[in-house]
Amino acid sequence: MKSQGLMSLIITFLVSCQSANRQQEAKFVHQTHQELQWLGRAIRDFRLLEGALPGEAHVWDELWSRKLITADTPYVNLLEDPHGLLIVDAWGKPLEYRKRGLGVEVASAGSDGCFGNDDDLLIGVDP
Repeated sequence: MKSQGLMSLIITFLVSCQSANRQQEAKFVHQTHQELQWLGRAIRDFRLLEGALPGEAHVWDELWSRKLITADTPYVNLLEDPHGLLIVDAWGKPLEYRKRGLGVEVASAGSDGCFGNDDDLLIGVDP
């Protein structure tokens, strides 16, 4: 009898852990989606100010220097790096800014930290 009660307790614990993990994952996806939306706006504002999209080198520094992103920008996680600013997603992984046709995209590798699969999150900005 005691072993059945213990087994039931363990199963309940494991189910609640899985539920908590799913909730945390959903929260991180939401935060990263919001971050990408804010960055998309900043990139579009840069284009309006400068007449072109930011280049790939030091893009976050360019947005920062024009005050299009700041330490107070909601959802945007800024980190200082010896080579310039880094922006990371909710999982703490750097976002990628890359050319896409004539436009650009900002991408998060998602929860697995690997680009190029189904959990990636991205936003495109056209010229």
